[in-house]
Amino acid sequence: MTDDTVDRDDGHSYAARGGLAAGAVALQAGAGLGPNARAPVALANVVLAVVGLVVAYHTLQAYGRDGERSTLLFGGGLFLLTTGRAVLSLTVLTLQSIFGLVSPLLGGLDLGLGVPLGVVIAGVAELLDIVGLVAVFYALLE
Repeated sequence: MTDDTVDRDDGHSYAARGGLAAGAVALQAGAGLGPNARAPVALANVVLAVVGLVVAYHTLQAYGRDGERSTLLFGGGLFLLTTGRAVLSLTVLTLQSIFGLVSPLLGGLDLGLGVPLGVVIAGVAELLDIVGLVAVFYALLE
C-alpha cells in the first residue's frame, strides 16, 4: 500500500492509503467493494453482531447470578469488540449504499467538522477496540 495525499475541491487535503482516506476508514469492510460484494460483508457483520449480543447476554446473566464484576467487564469488552465494531461497519456500508459513495469519497466527506468523516469513523472504531480490550484485560486481571 502506498501513502498519498489527496486534494479536495475546498482546498483541504487528506491522507489516503491504498485508496482509503486515513487507512482503515471504512473499517476494511467496504474497501473498494462493489454493490454485489457488500452483501456478504454485511451478512458477516450481522452474524458477528448477533454472536456478540448472545455472548453479552450470557455474560450479563452470569453477572446476575454471581455478581462478579470481572464477568461484567469481560462481557462488556467482548460486546464492544464484536457488536460495536459490527454495527459501525454496517453503518459505513449502509452510508455507502444509500449515498452511492465509495470508500475514498466517504473518507474525504467533511460534515462541517473540519475533519473528514472517514477519520471520525476510524477514530470511533479504534476507540471501541481500545475500550473493549482494556475491559477484557482488566477483567482477566481481577
